[in-house]
Amino acid sequence: MADRLHSILDGGRDAKSRILTVPAISMLLMLTIVGLNILLIGRLSISAILILCIACELGLRWLMMKAGCSIQKPEWEFSNDDFWILVIAVIGALALMAPHFLFREPLGIDWIGFASIAEAYASTGTATMVGPTDGSWLYPPAVPGTAAALMIITGIESHRAISLLGHLGIALLCAGLAGTMGRNRASGAMLVAIVLGAGIFAKSIDSGYPTILSLLPLIPLLLLILSPRENRNKIWPLISFVCIASAFTIHPTGGIYAALLLLAGQVHESVFKTKDMRAFLGWTIAIGFGWISVNGYLNGLVTGPLTAEYGWQGGGHLLRWNMPLLLVALWGFKRGHQSMETRILIVWFILLWLSSLIHLFIGLEGPTFLTVTALVLYSMAMHGFHIPLACLAAFALSPNPDGWFQRRDTMEKAPLPNPISPQILHTCFAIGGVLLLFTLAWFGSLTNHPELWARTEGDAELQSSLDLPEGSLVYVENRPWGHVIGMDADIQRTAHPRVGITIVEESIHDMVHNSIVWDDTDRISELGVTHAISSPRGEIGFHLAKSDHWSIDKEIDGSRLWTFHSEPTIESALSHTIHPINSVGCNDGCEWRSSPWTNLYPWRITTVVEERAFLTNGGVDETIEIAESFNSDSARITVILEANPGAIITLEVDAGGNTSTVRQTMEGRLTTVTTTVEINHNETLSVRIRADTPEGAWLNPQGISGRGDRIIDMNGAWIHWIEVQENLT
Repeated sequence: MADRLHSILDGGRDAKSRILTVPAISMLLMLTIVGLNILLIGRLSISAILILCIACELGLRWLMMKAGCSIQKPEWEFSNDDFWILVIAVIGALALMAPHFLFREPLGIDWIGFASIAEAYASTGTATMVGPTDGSWLYPPAVPGTAAALMIITGIESHRAISLLGHLGIALLCAGLAGTMGRNRASGAMLVAIVLGAGIFAKSIDSGYPTILSLLPLIPLLLLILSPRENRNKIWPLISFVCIASAFTIHPTGGIYAALLLLAGQVHESVFKTKDMRAFLGWTIAIGFGWISVNGYLNGLVTGPLTAEYGWQGGGHLLRWNMPLLLVALWGFKRGHQSMETRILIVWFILLWLSSLIHLFIGLEGPTFLTVTALVLYSMAMHGFHIPLACLAAFALSPNPDGWFQRRDTMEKAPLPNPISPQILHTCFAIGGVLLLFTLAWFGSLTNHPELWARTEGDAELQSSLDLPEGSLVYVENRPWGHVIGMDADIQRTAHPRVGITIVEESIHDMVHNSIVWDDTDRISELGVTHAISSPRGEIGFHLAKSDHWSIDKEIDGSRLWTFHSEPTIESALSHTIHPINSVGCNDGCEWRSSPWTNLYPWRITTVVEERAFLTNGGVDETIEIAESFNSDSARITVILEANPGAIITLEVDAGGNTSTVRQTMEGRLTTVTTTVEINHNETLSVRIRADTPEGAWLNPQGISGRGDRIIDMNGAWIHWIEVQENLT
């Protein structure tokens, strides 16, 4: 099916373009069919997907017959340049897939919401929340639906399915764009140009997968719009409409970009060729009416003034993510400003830039479609300008201007631009190869930094190993690290991640949370809560620890499953206090820093501050008062920390002359270091923590995204807090 569609779009294709482009179109068709299945019947159905696949194949054959099209199968012949372009494309695709194979989970936090929706589709067929929460997600169905289908067919976990789609998608997107430019003899130049910008790659690393995948429809649309109108098949308006609709089923961002590309093509037709603005106005009204109609459906679901989470996207953010690419693109426009392709691309870029102006009207109360548009384009500097600028840059770097100049559609006949030396492109490939090696090494180094992941390994292992009685209701913290991924769908939980438009009619989560904070056991019993999960990333564990009605049922590296007791038991009544690290106790080699996660989600009612002690080769000294409720002569002291593999942590505890020392080598995960000491009725403990960490600097992606406090970071150990528990004797 994808090969047939590519043949319609590019009748003069060669084997290289076919290899590069067809896989991307195949993925686009898969996403579109799954999304269409959910939109048509209201639920995910594998049998319906198969029926739609057959129907689409038959429908495409019928359209080709009516339009007089035939599939073009080029000879499998490759020039030396074509061969190397294919090799480089494959290597680049494998590099873009590397995070999927290297990382246990995606970076960022958005994937948690996508995985939750995918699990809902896989278990119930709909995007309905399970448990006491009466709610659902209103989100484009293509990506979570396709991930759910992968889960059902292959049995893989939701986060792995989402990661696979995201990383495979960006790899095929880059290859497909190179194949698209093959018609202009600029495939190699496109591979170089696409890496001059960081936007879409940063968005992918931060798990913005649906946004990236919604750019796939731009591939067939570019093949259509960047060809002379007289060379297009007569069904091109239908294909254009399907591409735009497909983008909206993946993410509305791509739908807006696709509509503006179509509009840019019409601007070129009306302004530079026919001089007739009626067709342009017709397309503008049709696109505008369609967008307003879609947003009219959302009226009442999205309210409030215009917002700009990251500010105006057409200024500093545009330069931040696209500066080298922008400079080369301007050169490309200068070289080819008389050609149809460059004129359409620059108009497309201008339309995109004009759409970014919506973020200058922060606080404006307006129609729903303006509010939704501002929300959809909140980070467009990362992905909105990358592709049009890369296409323009490809013309700058292409040594073959005769591939995109001096055609019948060119308005002005002029001498060809001077071809650049192929050595320039070859040098760019060599530089790109070196950068690729550095990138792969960087990906590998990130696995040594557990602080980058929202969920700790202990969180993931605990959640996936839960075996609770039937009828259990689990409190989960309403934060990225608290939402349960991979848990049995029959186990009810109090909260679900917010992603897209989250429609919640009724929820008990806030009532349960407040009841835990204030230790209102009667209310907890009334609400039916039986268990709670706490993460060392979060704050709820502090409140559970000090209550006499919660006991630890299971613990993995500081991640805990708690059981509620309406009446205190021996285990739940044991003294368990959590002590923050004081900045005063931070010695030489210790830096007082903002934690990337607590800084993102401020804590409300806790004794532990949001800052953390960060040790390179230093230490922390703390004096801790023993709680009055402590009734044992033995105490268990636990330090919650995370450090690079190979870091050696030494914990020394002194209780009136009774000392205990433990030394532990870290494995590169958030974990605990524990020792016991006899306190013999002493009122204080002296705790000393020392770290001996491998020296070295590294590039911190959280600093690049703005979540962290620095880009060039140092290896070290994050000391979160100290726990003192009464030890049963």
